[in-house]
Amino acid sequence: MDEQIFKNLLSSESSSFPHENFEFSFQRAISINLRDITFYNKFENCTFRGTYLNFIDTNLEKNYSHSIEFINCTFDFNFIIFKSVSIYKLIFKNCKINAEKLQIFDSKIDKLHILYSSNSNISNVFNCDLIIEKSNLEQELKLYSIKNDKYIKIDKISSVKKENSIIKLSNINIRKLLIFDSIIKIPVEIIGNTISETEISKNIFFSEKSIFSGNNFGNSIVLKSNEFKGITYFENERNLSNTTFNLNNCNFYKFVSFNNTELNHLEIQNCKFSDIASFQETKFNTINIDRTIFTVPAFFDDIKIINFQRCSKKTFRIIKQQLLLNKNMIDFNIFRSYELNAYRLELKKRNKKWYNDIDAFILEFGRLFSDNGLNWMKALITTIIFALFFYSIFYWITINHCNISLININKIGHFFDGFSKYLLVTDMHNPFENNKYVNGVAWLPFILGKIFLSIGIYEIIVSFRKYKNSSG
Repeated sequence: MDEQIFKNLLSSESSSFPHENFEFSFQRAISINLRDITFYNKFENCTFRGTYLNFIDTNLEKNYSHSIEFINCTFDFNFIIFKSVSIYKLIFKNCKINAEKLQIFDSKIDKLHILYSSNSNISNVFNCDLIIEKSNLEQELKLYSIKNDKYIKIDKISSVKKENSIIKLSNINIRKLLIFDSIIKIPVEIIGNTISETEISKNIFFSEKSIFSGNNFGNSIVLKSNEFKGITYFENERNLSNTTFNLNNCNFYKFVSFNNTELNHLEIQNCKFSDIASFQETKFNTINIDRTIFTVPAFFDDIKIINFQRCSKKTFRIIKQQLLLNKNMIDFNIFRSYELNAYRLELKKRNKKWYNDIDAFILEFGRLFSDNGLNWMKALITTIIFALFFYSIFYWITINHCNISLININKIGHFFDGFSKYLLVTDMHNPFENNKYVNGVAWLPFILGKIFLSIGIYEIIVSFRKYKNSSG
Protein backbone atom coordinates (compact mmCIF):
# COMPACT_ATOMS: atom_id res chain seq x y z
CA MET A 1 0.00 0.00 0.00
CA ASP A 2 1.27 3.46 -0.79
CA GLU A 3 1.89 6.53 1.30
CA GLN A 4 -1.46 8.17 0.59
CA ILE A 5 -3.51 5.22 1.84
CA PHE A 6 -1.49 5.21 5.09
CA LYS A 7 -2.09 8.93 5.54
CA ASN A 8 -5.79 8.48 4.81
CA LEU A 9 -6.06 5.91 7.59
CA LEU A 10 -4.28 8.22 10.01
CA SER A 11 -6.65 11.07 9.21
CA SER A 12 -9.81 8.96 9.04
CA GLU A 13 -12.58 9.84 11.46
CA SER A 14 -13.90 6.29 11.24
CA SER A 15 -14.53 4.56 14.55
CA SER A 16 -13.55 1.17 13.18
CA PHE A 17 -10.37 0.95 15.23
CA PRO A 18 -7.90 -0.55 15.30
CA HIS A 19 -6.37 -0.63 11.82
CA GLU A 20 -5.52 -4.31 11.43
CA ASN A 21 -3.54 -6.55 9.07
CA PHE A 22 -2.31 -3.87 6.68
CA GLU A 23 1.00 -3.98 4.81
CA PHE A 24 2.61 -0.67 3.91
CA SER A 25 5.60 -0.37 1.61
CA PHE A 26 7.00 3.11 1.03
CA GLN A 27 9.28 3.80 -1.91
CA ARG A 28 10.59 7.05 -0.50
CA ALA A 29 11.02 8.81 2.84
CA ILE A 30 7.67 9.49 4.43
CA SER A 31 6.78 12.36 6.74
CA ILE A 32 3.63 12.39 8.90
CA ASN A 33 2.41 15.72 10.27
CA LEU A 34 0.36 15.39 13.45
CA ARG A 35 -1.59 18.41 12.31
CA ASP A 36 -3.14 16.29 9.58
CA ILE A 37 -4.14 13.16 11.55
CA THR A 38 -6.83 12.31 14.06
CA PHE A 39 -6.17 12.31 17.76
CA TYR A 40 -6.24 8.53 18.17
CA ASN A 41 -4.73 5.86 15.94
CA LYS A 42 -4.11 2.21 16.72
CA PHE A 43 -2.46 -0.34 14.40
CA GLU A 44 -2.44 -4.07 15.05
CA ASN A 45 -0.62 -6.82 13.13
CA CYS A 46 0.52 -4.38 10.47
CA THR A 47 3.78 -4.24 8.50
CA PHE A 48 5.65 -1.05 7.59
CA ARG A 49 8.61 -1.01 5.19
CA GLY A 50 10.67 1.86 3.83
CA THR A 51 13.77 3.96 4.40
CA TYR A 52 12.75 6.89 6.57
CA LEU A 53 9.63 7.34 8.71
CA ASN A 54 9.36 10.80 10.24
CA PHE A 55 6.63 12.20 12.52
CA ILE A 56 6.52 15.98 12.88
CA ASP A 57 4.11 18.54 14.32
CA THR A 58 3.72 21.97 12.72
CA ASN A 59 0.79 23.08 14.88
CA LEU A 60 1.54 26.49 16.28
CA GLU A 61 -0.34 25.55 19.42
CA LYS A 62 0.59 22.06 20.50
CA ASN A 63 -2.66 20.44 21.64
CA TYR A 64 -0.85 17.50 23.19
CA SER A 65 -3.81 15.15 22.57
CA HIS A 66 -2.60 12.62 20.02
CA SER A 67 -2.32 8.93 20.86
CA ILE A 68 -0.58 6.47 18.56
CA GLU A 69 -0.37 2.77 19.37
CA PHE A 70 1.34 -0.04 17.47
CA ILE A 71 0.51 -3.58 18.64
CA ASN A 72 2.25 -6.67 17.19
CA CYS A 73 3.46 -4.66 14.21
CA THR A 74 6.61 -5.00 12.09
CA PHE A 75 8.83 -2.07 11.10
CA ASP A 76 11.67 -2.33 8.58
CA PHE A 77 13.26 1.12 8.15
CA ASN A 78 16.63 2.81 8.29
CA PHE A 79 15.33 5.51 10.64
CA ILE A 80 12.15 6.11 12.63
CA ILE A 81 12.04 9.68 13.93
CA PHE A 82 9.62 11.65 16.11
CA LYS A 83 10.79 15.27 15.94
CA SER A 84 9.23 18.26 17.70
CA VAL A 85 5.97 16.46 18.35
CA SER A 86 3.48 16.72 21.21
CA ILE A 87 1.88 13.37 21.94
CA TYR A 88 -0.23 12.21 24.84
CA LYS A 89 0.52 8.53 24.34
CA LEU A 90 3.01 6.68 22.11
CA ILE A 91 3.06 2.90 22.50
CA PHE A 92 4.97 0.08 20.80
CA LYS A 93 3.88 -3.29 22.17
CA ASN A 94 5.34 -6.59 20.99
CA CYS A 95 6.53 -4.95 17.79
CA LYS A 96 9.33 -6.20 15.57
CA ILE A 97 11.51 -3.20 14.77
CA ASN A 98 14.51 -3.39 12.45
CA ALA A 99 16.16 0.01 12.07
CA GLU A 100 19.40 1.82 12.69
CA LYS A 101 17.67 3.94 15.29
CA LEU A 102 14.33 4.96 16.76
CA GLN A 103 14.76 8.58 17.81
CA ILE A 104 12.55 10.95 19.77
CA PHE A 105 13.91 14.47 19.56
CA ASP A 106 12.76 17.84 20.94
CA SER A 107 9.33 16.43 21.77
CA LYS A 108 6.79 16.41 24.55
CA ILE A 109 5.27 13.04 25.41
CA ASP A 110 3.05 12.17 28.33
CA LYS A 111 3.31 8.39 28.08
CA LEU A 112 5.99 6.55 26.13
CA HIS A 113 5.85 2.75 26.30
CA ILE A 114 8.01 0.20 24.48
CA LEU A 115 6.90 -3.13 25.86
CA TYR A 116 7.37 -6.81 25.21
CA SER A 117 5.21 -9.28 27.12
CA SER A 118 6.96 -11.98 29.07
CA ASN A 119 4.73 -14.60 27.42
CA SER A 120 5.20 -13.19 23.92
CA ASN A 121 6.54 -15.47 21.19
CA ILE A 122 8.52 -12.55 19.83
CA SER A 123 12.12 -12.36 21.11
CA ASN A 124 15.14 -10.19 20.29
CA VAL A 125 13.13 -8.12 17.85
CA PHE A 126 13.81 -4.57 19.02
CA ASN A 127 16.78 -4.39 16.70
CA CYS A 128 17.63 -0.70 16.81
CA ASP A 129 19.23 1.97 18.97
CA LEU A 130 16.73 3.98 21.04
CA ILE A 131 17.57 7.67 21.46
CA ILE A 132 15.45 10.11 23.48
CA GLU A 133 16.91 13.62 23.32
CA LYS A 134 15.93 17.11 24.45
CA SER A 135 12.41 16.00 25.27
CA ASN A 136 9.89 16.38 28.06
CA LEU A 137 8.54 13.15 29.51
CA GLU A 138 5.50 14.28 31.39
CA GLN A 139 4.28 11.12 33.11
CA GLU A 140 5.55 7.72 32.01
CA LEU A 141 8.54 6.18 30.29
CA LYS A 142 8.25 2.39 30.38
CA LEU A 143 10.71 0.08 28.65
CA TYR A 144 10.04 -3.61 29.32
CA SER A 145 11.80 -6.77 28.12
CA ILE A 146 13.84 -5.16 25.35
CA LYS A 147 16.60 -7.54 24.26
CA ASN A 148 19.25 -6.65 21.68
CA ASP A 149 22.91 -5.79 21.16
CA LYS A 150 22.16 -2.07 20.78
CA TYR A 151 22.02 0.88 23.15
CA ILE A 152 19.49 3.14 24.82
CA LYS A 153 20.40 6.79 25.19
CA ILE A 154 18.38 9.25 27.27
CA ASP A 155 19.88 12.72 26.93
CA LYS A 156 18.78 16.14 28.14
CA ILE A 157 15.28 15.12 29.14
CA SER A 158 13.10 16.82 31.71
CA SER A 159 9.99 15.73 33.53
CA VAL A 160 7.16 17.24 35.53
CA LYS A 161 6.01 15.51 38.67
CA LYS A 162 2.48 14.14 38.30
CA GLU A 163 0.47 11.56 40.20
CA ASN A 164 1.53 7.97 39.40
CA SER A 165 4.34 9.21 37.16
CA ILE A 166 7.38 6.96 36.67
CA ILE A 167 10.41 6.15 34.55
CA LYS A 168 10.78 2.38 34.58
CA LEU A 169 13.22 0.09 32.80
CA SER A 170 12.66 -3.56 33.61
CA ASN A 171 13.92 -6.89 32.30
CA ILE A 172 15.90 -5.33 29.47
CA ASN A 173 19.03 -6.99 28.09
CA ILE A 174 21.12 -4.58 26.04
CA ARG A 175 24.71 -3.60 25.29
CA LYS A 176 24.70 -0.06 26.68
CA LEU A 177 22.51 2.34 28.67
CA LEU A 178 23.32 6.07 28.70
CA ILE A 179 21.50 8.73 30.75
CA PHE A 180 22.98 12.24 30.43
CA ASP A 181 22.27 15.85 31.41
CA SER A 182 18.68 15.31 32.53
CA ILE A 183 16.44 16.84 35.19
CA ILE A 184 14.23 14.06 36.49
CA LYS A 185 11.42 14.92 38.89
CA ILE A 186 9.53 11.62 38.77
CA PRO A 187 10.40 8.29 40.40
CA VAL A 188 12.98 6.16 38.61
CA GLU A 189 13.00 2.36 38.67
CA ILE A 190 15.75 0.51 36.81
CA ILE A 191 15.16 -3.02 38.03
CA GLY A 192 16.11 -6.54 37.00
CA ASN A 193 18.09 -5.69 33.88
CA THR A 194 21.21 -7.06 32.22
CA ILE A 195 23.31 -4.28 30.69
CA SER A 196 26.90 -4.68 29.55
CA GLU A 197 27.85 -1.01 30.04
CA THR A 198 26.02 1.77 31.83
CA GLU A 199 26.82 5.45 32.23
CA ILE A 200 24.63 7.87 34.18
CA SER A 201 26.19 11.35 34.23
CA LYS A 202 25.35 14.98 34.99
CA ASN A 203 21.76 14.33 36.05
CA ILE A 204 19.63 15.69 38.88
CA PHE A 205 17.17 13.23 40.40
CA PHE A 206 14.55 15.22 42.33
CA SER A 207 12.14 12.35 42.97
CA GLU A 208 11.53 11.05 46.47
CA LYS A 209 12.87 7.64 45.48
CA SER A 210 15.21 6.33 42.80
CA ILE A 211 15.72 2.58 42.51
CA PHE A 212 18.56 0.92 40.61
CA SER A 213 18.29 -2.59 42.05
CA GLY A 214 18.52 -6.24 41.10
CA ASN A 215 20.57 -5.56 37.97
CA ASN A 216 23.51 -7.25 36.31
CA PHE A 217 25.59 -4.32 35.08
CA GLY A 218 27.97 -6.48 33.07
CA ASN A 219 31.42 -4.95 32.66
CA SER A 220 30.78 -1.57 34.23
CA ILE A 221 28.43 1.09 35.52
CA VAL A 222 29.63 4.68 35.88
CA LEU A 223 27.72 7.33 37.83
CA LYS A 224 29.43 10.68 37.44
CA SER A 225 28.48 14.19 38.58
CA ASN A 226 24.92 13.31 39.62
CA GLU A 227 22.72 14.82 42.31
CA PHE A 228 20.34 12.46 44.12
CA LYS A 229 17.86 14.53 46.11
CA GLY A 230 15.75 11.60 47.35
CA ILE A 231 16.26 8.11 48.76
CA THR A 232 18.38 5.96 46.43
CA TYR A 233 18.73 2.19 46.19
CA PHE A 234 21.49 0.16 44.54
CA GLU A 235 20.56 -3.12 46.19
CA ASN A 236 20.99 -6.73 45.08
CA GLU A 237 23.28 -5.89 42.17
CA ARG A 238 24.88 -9.25 41.35
CA ASN A 239 27.98 -9.71 39.22
CA LEU A 240 30.90 -10.65 41.42
CA SER A 241 32.94 -11.76 38.41
CA ASN A 242 32.91 -8.69 36.16
CA THR A 243 31.13 -5.52 37.25
CA THR A 244 33.09 -2.40 38.14
CA PHE A 245 30.76 0.06 39.88
CA ASN A 246 32.19 3.58 39.73
CA LEU A 247 30.76 6.49 41.72
CA ASN A 248 32.53 9.76 40.95
CA ASN A 249 31.63 13.25 42.11
CA CYS A 250 28.09 12.35 43.15
CA ASN A 251 26.05 13.89 45.97
CA PHE A 252 23.47 11.89 47.90
CA TYR A 253 21.22 14.09 50.03
CA LYS A 254 19.15 11.33 51.61
CA PHE A 255 19.51 7.68 52.56
CA VAL A 256 21.32 5.48 50.03
CA SER A 257 21.58 1.69 50.20
CA PHE A 258 23.92 -0.79 48.53
CA ASN A 259 22.78 -3.67 50.75
CA ASN A 260 23.16 -7.27 49.54
CA THR A 261 25.15 -6.20 46.49
CA GLU A 262 27.98 -8.32 45.03
CA LEU A 263 30.43 -6.66 42.63
CA ASN A 264 33.87 -7.26 41.25
CA HIS A 265 35.01 -3.75 42.19
CA LEU A 266 33.42 -0.74 43.89
CA GLU A 267 35.06 2.65 43.30
CA ILE A 268 33.86 5.72 45.24
CA GLN A 269 35.69 9.01 44.64
CA ASN A 270 34.88 12.64 45.39
CA CYS A 271 31.39 11.81 46.66
CA LYS A 272 29.36 13.22 49.53
CA PHE A 273 26.77 11.28 51.54
CA SER A 274 24.66 13.74 53.53
CA ASP A 275 22.49 11.04 55.11
CA ILE A 276 23.01 7.41 56.07
CA ALA A 277 24.80 5.23 53.50
CA SER A 278 24.42 1.50 54.00
CA PHE A 279 26.79 -1.16 52.62
CA GLN A 280 25.55 -3.99 54.81
CA GLU A 281 25.99 -7.64 53.77
CA THR A 282 27.83 -6.67 50.60
CA LYS A 283 30.61 -8.57 48.87
CA PHE A 284 33.37 -7.18 46.65
CA ASN A 285 36.52 -8.61 45.17
CA THR A 286 38.10 -5.18 45.63
CA ILE A 287 36.99 -1.76 46.82
CA ASN A 288 38.47 1.74 46.74
CA ILE A 289 37.13 4.79 48.61
CA ASP A 290 38.94 8.10 48.30
CA ARG A 291 38.18 11.80 48.92
CA THR A 292 34.67 10.94 50.06
CA ILE A 293 32.64 12.54 52.86
CA PHE A 294 30.22 10.65 55.10
CA THR A 295 28.34 13.38 56.98
CA VAL A 296 26.72 10.79 59.26
CA PRO A 297 28.15 7.35 60.08
CA ALA A 298 27.82 4.81 57.27
CA PHE A 299 26.97 1.16 57.87
CA PHE A 300 29.54 -1.38 56.69
CA ASP A 301 28.34 -4.29 58.83
CA ASP A 302 29.18 -7.76 57.47
CA ILE A 303 30.89 -6.41 54.37
CA LYS A 304 33.14 -9.02 52.71
CA ILE A 305 36.22 -8.08 50.69
CA ILE A 306 37.70 -11.12 48.97
CA ASN A 307 40.97 -9.75 47.59
CA PHE A 308 41.72 -7.36 50.42
CA GLN A 309 45.44 -7.56 49.57
CA ARG A 310 44.70 -5.46 46.46
CA CYS A 311 42.95 -2.65 48.34
CA SER A 312 44.45 0.53 49.73
CA LYS A 313 45.24 1.39 53.32
CA LYS A 314 43.22 4.59 52.90
CA THR A 315 40.08 2.64 51.98
CA PHE A 316 40.34 0.40 55.04
CA ARG A 317 40.95 3.40 57.26
CA ILE A 318 37.74 5.07 56.04
CA ILE A 319 35.67 1.91 56.56
CA LYS A 320 37.30 1.30 59.94
CA GLN A 321 36.41 4.82 61.05
CA GLN A 322 32.74 4.32 60.12
CA LEU A 323 32.64 0.99 61.97
CA LEU A 324 34.11 2.65 65.04
CA LEU A 325 31.50 5.43 64.93
CA ASN A 326 28.80 2.73 64.87
CA LYS A 327 30.53 0.87 67.74
CA ASN A 328 30.95 -2.28 65.66
CA MET A 329 34.20 -3.33 67.32
CA ILE A 330 34.45 -6.82 65.84
CA ASP A 331 34.28 -5.65 62.21
CA PHE A 332 36.44 -2.72 63.28
CA ASN A 333 39.18 -5.16 64.34
CA ILE A 334 38.90 -7.05 61.05
CA PHE A 335 39.43 -3.87 59.05
CA ARG A 336 42.20 -2.83 61.39
CA SER A 337 43.94 -6.06 60.35
CA TYR A 338 43.21 -5.32 56.68
CA GLU A 339 44.73 -1.88 57.16
CA LEU A 340 47.86 -3.34 58.76
CA ASN A 341 48.29 -5.79 55.89
CA ALA A 342 47.83 -3.00 53.36
CA TYR A 343 50.42 -0.93 55.20
CA ARG A 344 52.80 -3.90 55.18
CA LEU A 345 52.46 -4.22 51.39
CA GLU A 346 52.90 -0.47 51.03
CA LEU A 347 56.18 -0.64 52.98
CA LYS A 348 57.25 -3.56 50.82
CA LYS A 349 56.72 -1.50 47.66
CA ARG A 350 58.81 1.26 49.21
CA ASN A 351 61.60 -1.29 49.76
CA LYS A 352 61.20 -1.18 53.54
CA LYS A 353 62.29 -4.58 54.91
CA TRP A 354 61.86 -6.22 58.30
CA TYR A 355 65.55 -5.78 59.01
CA ASN A 356 65.76 -2.04 58.24
CA ASP A 357 62.40 -0.64 59.36
CA ILE A 358 60.68 -1.15 62.72
CA ASP A 359 57.14 -0.89 61.27
CA ALA A 360 57.98 -3.47 58.62
CA PHE A 361 59.46 -5.74 61.31
CA ILE A 362 56.34 -5.60 63.50
CA LEU A 363 53.97 -6.15 60.57
CA GLU A 364 55.99 -9.06 59.17
CA PHE A 365 55.99 -10.59 62.61
CA GLY A 366 52.20 -10.26 62.77
CA ARG A 367 51.85 -11.74 59.30
CA LEU A 368 54.05 -14.67 60.31
CA PHE A 369 51.75 -15.55 63.19
CA SER A 370 48.22 -14.76 62.00
CA ASP A 371 48.21 -12.56 58.88
CA ASN A 372 47.95 -9.64 61.31
CA GLY A 373 44.96 -11.02 63.15
CA LEU A 374 42.99 -12.62 60.30
CA ASN A 375 43.80 -16.33 60.68
CA TRP A 376 43.38 -17.93 64.10
CA MET A 377 44.26 -21.42 62.86
CA LYS A 378 47.57 -20.18 61.48
CA ALA A 379 48.20 -18.40 64.80
CA LEU A 380 47.55 -21.64 66.72
CA ILE A 381 49.78 -23.78 64.51
CA THR A 382 52.58 -21.20 64.40
CA THR A 383 52.51 -20.80 68.18
CA ILE A 384 52.78 -24.56 68.75
CA ILE A 385 55.62 -24.85 66.21
CA PHE A 386 57.65 -22.04 67.81
CA ALA A 387 57.02 -23.32 71.33
CA LEU A 388 57.96 -26.87 70.32
CA PHE A 389 61.09 -25.66 68.53
CA PHE A 390 62.51 -23.69 71.45
CA TYR A 391 61.40 -26.30 73.98
CA SER A 392 63.23 -29.00 71.97
CA ILE A 393 66.46 -27.00 72.12
CA PHE A 394 65.94 -26.44 75.85
CA TYR A 395 65.27 -30.19 76.36
CA TRP A 396 68.34 -31.17 74.34
CA ILE A 397 70.53 -28.88 76.45
CA THR A 398 69.00 -29.73 79.83
CA ILE A 399 68.30 -33.47 79.57
CA ASN A 400 70.57 -34.68 76.75
CA HIS A 401 73.42 -32.30 77.64
CA CYS A 402 73.85 -31.36 73.97
CA ASN A 403 74.71 -34.98 73.15
CA ILE A 404 72.90 -36.41 70.12
CA SER A 405 73.73 -39.99 71.19
CA LEU A 406 71.63 -39.53 74.35
CA ILE A 407 68.44 -38.90 72.37
CA ASN A 408 66.08 -41.76 73.19
CA ILE A 409 62.72 -42.20 71.48
CA ASN A 410 61.48 -44.20 74.44
CA LYS A 411 61.55 -41.00 76.51
CA ILE A 412 58.91 -39.34 74.34
CA GLY A 413 56.47 -39.41 77.26
CA HIS A 414 58.97 -37.63 79.45
CA PHE A 415 59.51 -35.08 76.64
CA PHE A 416 55.82 -34.19 76.29
CA ASP A 417 55.20 -34.25 80.04
CA GLY A 418 57.71 -31.44 80.34
CA PHE A 419 56.26 -29.70 77.29
CA SER A 420 52.79 -29.54 78.88
CA LYS A 421 54.32 -27.76 81.89
CA TYR A 422 56.35 -25.50 79.60
CA LEU A 423 53.12 -24.28 77.93
CA LEU A 424 52.17 -22.54 81.20
CA VAL A 425 53.41 -19.12 80.14
CA THR A 426 53.62 -17.58 83.61
CA ASP A 427 55.50 -20.51 85.13
CA MET A 428 59.19 -19.66 84.83
CA HIS A 429 60.43 -22.71 86.74
CA ASN A 430 62.33 -25.60 85.21
CA PRO A 431 59.66 -28.15 84.19
CA PHE A 432 61.98 -31.01 85.26
CA GLU A 433 63.08 -29.64 88.65
CA ASN A 434 60.48 -28.52 91.18
CA ASN A 435 60.66 -24.88 92.23
CA LYS A 436 63.99 -24.30 90.50
CA TYR A 437 64.69 -21.73 87.86
CA VAL A 438 66.55 -22.40 84.66
CA ASN A 439 70.22 -21.50 84.68
CA GLY A 440 73.03 -21.41 82.18
CA VAL A 441 72.82 -21.55 78.44
CA ALA A 442 69.44 -23.35 78.56
CA TRP A 443 67.88 -20.13 79.79
CA LEU A 444 68.02 -18.51 76.30
CA PRO A 445 65.82 -21.03 74.36
CA PHE A 446 63.63 -21.35 77.46
CA ILE A 447 62.83 -17.63 77.63
CA LEU A 448 62.61 -17.15 73.84
CA GLY A 449 60.04 -19.93 73.67
CA LYS A 450 58.00 -18.27 76.44
CA ILE A 451 58.09 -14.94 74.56
CA PHE A 452 56.89 -16.53 71.32
CA LEU A 453 54.27 -18.48 73.24
CA SER A 454 52.91 -15.29 74.83
CA ILE A 455 52.76 -13.49 71.48
CA GLY A 456 51.10 -16.50 69.89
CA ILE A 457 48.38 -16.75 72.53
CA TYR A 458 47.57 -13.07 72.07
CA GLU A 459 47.35 -13.51 68.27
CA ILE A 460 45.10 -16.56 68.68
CA ILE A 461 42.67 -14.66 70.93
CA VAL A 462 42.49 -11.61 68.65
CA SER A 463 42.13 -13.68 65.48
CA PHE A 464 39.57 -16.07 66.93
CA ARG A 465 37.29 -13.24 68.01
CA LYS A 466 37.18 -12.00 64.41
CA TYR A 467 36.71 -15.47 63.01
CA LYS A 468 33.83 -16.17 65.37
CA ASN A 469 32.06 -12.97 64.29
CA SER A 470 32.61 -13.49 60.55
CA SER A 471 31.49 -17.12 60.59
CA GLY A 472 28.43 -16.36 62.71
